[in-house]
Amino acid sequence: MPETSRNFHGIYTGTPNATVRSEPSVPHGINQDFTLRAIMELQQSTGHLTAAMQSLKETVDKQETRLQEAIDKQGVSLKETIESRETRIVKAIEKQDERIAKLEQSVSDISKKIYAAGAILSIVVILVGLVTKIPWSSMPG
Repeated sequence: MPETSRNFHGIYTGTPNATVRSEPSVPHGINQDFTLRAIMELQQSTGHLTAAMQSLKETVDKQETRLQEAIDKQGVSLKETIESRETRIVKAIEKQDERIAKLEQSVSDISKKIYAAGAILSIVVILVGLVTKIPWSSMPG
């Protein structure tokens, strides 16, 4: 009989009296079938996950394409709107330039007329002054 002794914790040490044999409770072939079935289910689940990921990737790609098309369409529309407004602004500025040129011409014409009127008025005043200085007695009449 093998020797066993207790250590200071009260635990037996040494070799046991009998050899314990452990046999699987399930035959070896059934355990392999279970493992194989589990692996196949995992592969199937992995396949489903792969298909789901591929489907999700395709959906995201389609959404990205649609979004890019919408952005491009809005960009073209926005560009056309900006160009249209720029054209209208340029035309309005050209009309304002024409109006300003006409007003400048009118002011120039009016200033020339005022200058001419001032010159004529000066001549008339001088002539009136000369006429009033001439003695009326020297006039025949």
